[in-house]
Amino acid sequence: MICYLFLFFFICLVYRYFINGRIDWSDILKKLMILILVAGASFFLSILLWPFGLQAPVKNVFASLNFMSHFQGHSGRYLKEKTEWTDYMPWYYLLKYMAITIPVIVLAGTLVFIPFIKRIVSDGKNPFLVVSIIHHPFSNLVCDN
Repeated sequence: MICYLFLFFFICLVYRYFINGRIDWSDILKKLMILILVAGASFFLSILLWPFGLQAPVKNVFASLNFMSHFQGHSGRYLKEKTEWTDYMPWYYLLKYMAITIPVIVLAGTLVFIPFIKRIVSDGKNPFLVVSIIHHPFSNLVCDN
């Protein structure tokens, strides 16, 4: 999650460069130092209650990452009254699961929002909103497999 902090900082930096046409380096360096302090504090606060991490904060974090990267995490899900393994789900499982679990008010809000998408895209004042509108529904379908 700490990496996302820096990713969004640099995305915002590029966005401001394209909007304003210049970069204020003194302001950016000040904000970058604050981000580094926040990232360091969050790293050490996250391993504060983890005894394995406290023994060797850097080495054991990478050892844990290496171990958990190769962890086999398959579980069974119920589909059509029988148990299916998560790595052998049919193509429609995620759509069906989202339809069951997303509240009706959110689905209704999405349906009400659809007519206004054309106005937001044609306005062109907020490109991140347009990208998020296009990206969000497809990211759940592609990345959740």
